[in-house]
Amino acid sequence: MLSWRQPTKFKYHWMHLLTNRLWLAVVIVAIACDWGMIGQVRSAITEPKIDSVTQSNRTVCKSRKTCVDCTSLAPDCRWSLVKQSCKDTLAVLAVTTEAMTVTSEEYIMLKPIANTVLMLETNKALSSEANTMVTSESIEQVTAANNLSTENLYSILPQQPLEIGDAESCPTFTVSYNKVVSKEYMVQVVKVDVANDPAAGDLATLLNQTRIDCSLNGKEFLGATAEGGRQILCNTTDTKFEYERRMAVTDQPSAITYFSASMDGVPLEFNHVQDHYLTVYQIGDCRVVANPLDTKCVSCFWDDDVYRYYCRMCIQNDDCNGQYEYCDIRWLNNFTVANSVDEVIIRCPDIKIESIDPLYAPWAGGTSVQITVTNHKILQMNKVIVVTVAGHRCLLPTTSVDGTQISCMIGPTNISHLNDGPVEVSYVSDIKKSSLPILTLVSDQTFYFVEPEIASVQPTCGRMAGGTLITIRGNFLNAGNSVQAFIGDNITCDITARSQNELTCITGPSETPIKGSVRLEFDQYLNHDTAHTIMFEYTGEPAVDANQTFRGIATGGTRLPVHGRYFKCIEHPFIYVSYKGIQHTGTCNVKNDTYMECRSPTINRPAPYMVTDVKFGFQADFDKTILKLVPPSGSPDYELYPDPVYTDFETDRTGRVVTINGLHLDQGYHLADDLSIRLHNSTIACNVTSVKSRSIVCRTPTSLRPLSLPSSLGKGVSDSGNTMDHDVIVVSFGDKLVYEVKRKTPLPYSRNGPLNLTVLFSGITIISLVITFVVAIVYCMKITLLASTQQTEMQSLCEQQHDNSTTIVEDDKETVHNCKT
Repeated sequence: MLSWRQPTKFKYHWMHLLTNRLWLAVVIVAIACDWGMIGQVRSAITEPKIDSVTQSNRTVCKSRKTCVDCTSLAPDCRWSLVKQSCKDTLAVLAVTTEAMTVTSEEYIMLKPIANTVLMLETNKALSSEANTMVTSESIEQVTAANNLSTENLYSILPQQPLEIGDAESCPTFTVSYNKVVSKEYMVQVVKVDVANDPAAGDLATLLNQTRIDCSLNGKEFLGATAEGGRQILCNTTDTKFEYERRMAVTDQPSAITYFSASMDGVPLEFNHVQDHYLTVYQIGDCRVVANPLDTKCVSCFWDDDVYRYYCRMCIQNDDCNGQYEYCDIRWLNNFTVANSVDEVIIRCPDIKIESIDPLYAPWAGGTSVQITVTNHKILQMNKVIVVTVAGHRCLLPTTSVDGTQISCMIGPTNISHLNDGPVEVSYVSDIKKSSLPILTLVSDQTFYFVEPEIASVQPTCGRMAGGTLITIRGNFLNAGNSVQAFIGDNITCDITARSQNELTCITGPSETPIKGSVRLEFDQYLNHDTAHTIMFEYTGEPAVDANQTFRGIATGGTRLPVHGRYFKCIEHPFIYVSYKGIQHTGTCNVKNDTYMECRSPTINRPAPYMVTDVKFGFQADFDKTILKLVPPSGSPDYELYPDPVYTDFETDRTGRVVTINGLHLDQGYHLADDLSIRLHNSTIACNVTSVKSRSIVCRTPTSLRPLSLPSSLGKGVSDSGNTMDHDVIVVSFGDKLVYEVKRKTPLPYSRNGPLNLTVLFSGITIISLVITFVVAIVYCMKITLLASTQQTEMQSLCEQQHDNSTTIVEDDKETVHNCKT
């Protein structure tokens, strides 16, 4: 390793020890002032609080191999120009204090500060013993106890020379060389230009004061510096260098050699790994000077935990590149060639597995897998391809015509459990005695061997003619390359679409109505069905039976039982009734294959006032089409009745028999299904015993108190604990019409009981008729008597006039006429 000698140029930074020590003491005092008490200091040091991110970055620092990569983690990581390595900042702080030991005399001067700041029984930062070092551990304890970052602490400490804390200050190295050489050996000069040196020119000074060594493929020779240390020259004029060919291909027009430069044995880390690899071309027709023709070549650089890799492959047969493969593997700790590596796991963006199709395959095998590999056309030259899928060998790998894909077949397996894992593609050289290792690509995607499952099938029936679109849901239905669907033994269902959890297909025809399980076949090896728990049934055309009577009230909601066949396959059925040019609908619910129950439609625009026959029918979705279920010819029309009207109710003397009065009380509904009578605030029904057009009679259960007159009982308590009003009865028709019927107002009591209103009205009517008749007779008799009196008087007057023979004057003409008459 490099043995550092302090140059005179850096005496200003390193020799003023007392000033630096005083500065460090002030910093430590400022940090420790927040501790308060010495006990708190000890506690904080005993249990430091180190930020997890910082601790992680400190671990990563050692793995960074270039200045730019290292300083990307600043301030936790810093780049050492002397050691050409990445160091964590806390270690740098410890190095900073290595020259800041405390003598006895200086301790006496700093003792007042030290006594009030740090009193540690062991590993004291300031001790009475001479030459005690301030270590990185003590600095870490101070920063952790005060929740300070290393960035803050480092910013107030003196800056260490030859160490870089930001990417903009990193030096750059540019490697140049003559690319065209002779066929037998090369005579060339490799130049390394150093730029972006820190402001003080630290690296140039360092290079001038150290031994420069150069190496080409492990052959070392002395180098030199030029231009004040800003250029490294590696001249091979006096060195005859034979190219080390790594392939058996002869007359190779181009070759690659590994180049490195070191200062006092410490290798220089260039900004780009590829700068260490020099591609040279033999003299011939190749006219490449600066930029070789690499349109059909691929190069990759990467490091793992042990090795550094550089691989380059070309397939173009021209005078510049030729067809060759080169893979250089070196130990990461000393960059010497590692010859014992048999297989290389490639980690390169230009050589990788891009995609895998499919990602799921049935465990039984038979699936063809397509693997797309970047630059596969270059990799597969003179190679035997081996593919493993989730640890299982994929058979017969072949390359597509365009050279971008690999296809292979997963053979039948009998694996006991479902595997998953990456896809691996290995390229094994088929050239005898080849020194190339096996090149293996590992996919980022995971491949799964799965067990497909069927969870549901919808719909579960369809026409015998076929054409029904059914949806199958489950898990891993997209496994493998292909899937076939069957119903029963041999009726096919053509796949239209599939995803991981859903598959759709169209049924084929069936000659007879049958029922069978839905079966899926994956890649011709694995069969899965619904295990007879979910069946698909082929049925005939749904139809309604003839000679059924349907009736309902205007408000609707009453039950309509409908009988027919093949109802099981219909969806969203309803009944429709046409009244005065408007179509009214009611819902239906399929109960089984031959029976469904509908509710009568609501018709209130306008409501009928008498029984009316109207046209009706049924409609449903069947096999993704609209199906009209028209009643057979000769079936009666739908009978539409007016809504029932309730006036009041009354009870007998026992309070058990209830009579409800009204109009249209026995029409348009089914008594057992639609009529419900109960007491107010009660769930107990009144048992109906008689239904007539104008009255309904029911008997209250013995569990309830009798519905006596309010004056004798009043309100009771219902079965639900609520106050039960004996003056209200609730009558329901169907699921839409509800009435609250009130008790009929009673008449006053007589000695023998309440008067009958009808008898009273009848008595009054008879008396009125008798009086009218008597009045009429009296009036008639009076008129007759008056007429007789007038006639007698007239006769007497006429006789008197005749006897007196008097002259009839003009005014008495009417009297004379009457007498003649």
